Amino acid sequence: MKRNLVLVKAILEAFEDDEDSIIAWQDIQEIKITIEGNCTMKDIQYHKELLIEAGFIAIANVPNYPPTTVGYKITWQGHEYLEFLTNEIA
Repeated sequence: MKRNLVLVKAILEAFEDDEDSIIAWQDIQEIKITIEGNCTMKDIQYHKELLIEAGFIAIANVPNYPPTTVGYKITWQGHEYLEFLTNEIA
């Protein structure tokens, strides 16, 4: 699978737009990400893993969810990369 920077940007924007900047995995699955072409949950899962590997998102406790809920938050590096992508991708 190829890396899709438009999808990466859309995922990071979803975190930045969230009030807590923390999203539960089941909520990530429901995000309607608007990009050119088709985007599957497999694409989102793959890019989520890439974002974790790069240090742009990290596992976090999700407010108002059971403690066993897996959540993710955008990191400082994620905010910085999103700013870079925003300037690079129209």
